[in-house]
Amino acid sequence: AIAKAKSKNIFVNTIYCGARQQGMAEQWKAGAEMAEGDYASIDQSLRDYAIAAPQDDKIAELSNKLNDTYVAYGAGGTGRLAAKKEMGTMMKAAGRGVAAERAAFQASAPGAAAADASWDVVSAVESGAVSREEIKTEQLPEELKKMDKKELNKYIDGKLTERKQIKEEINRLQTERKAYIATEEKKQAGANTLDKAMIDTIRRQATRRGYKFSK
Repeated sequence: AIAKAKSKNIFVNTIYCGARQQGMAEQWKAGAEMAEGDYASIDQSLRDYAIAAPQDDKIAELSNKLNDTYVAYGAGGTGRLAAKKEMGTMMKAAGRGVAAERAAFQASAPGAAAADASWDVVSAVESGAVSREEIKTEQLPEELKKMDKKELNKYIDGKLTERKQIKEEINRLQTERKAYIATEEKKQAGANTLDKAMIDTIRRQATRRGYKFSK
């Protein structure tokens, strides 16, 4: 299997949970070297360092508020909005750090509004996909169908302003969060954890293939 992988230009890496010498004695290093891969050992008693930052809770709170700026539009709007909120709930269950990263991406992704324009009327106006004059009242939620044009424009303006403020705050907190995590990672740089072993291995192998890292 390793020979086949090597013939397809695939690295094979092995990671042994336990003492490095023990892993070598059990041929884990030999297996990696057959396909120009790397052998690493980790201490299974150490936790992977998914670092919790003090900004995580606030970013999660702002993420919920950001979801409230979306307004279902069109036949599939309600379902898409529900799916977006459900994904947010799943990310929270995966950990505060994961939820914070997702919120930061949503706040900073340049094409976020365009991607949601097909089902969110606020994103549609924000991205220019739909002009205010093109908004079809019958495709709006029931509570917005009752509004006249002036009321609807005011409502959309409020959501756009709210969204802009929330995104700016998330981006500010994410900058602080990244600085905090970078500092903590330096403190734990010597810990032989699974994620560190994988990251170090990938960086070494990518460098050998000509890739360059900015950091």
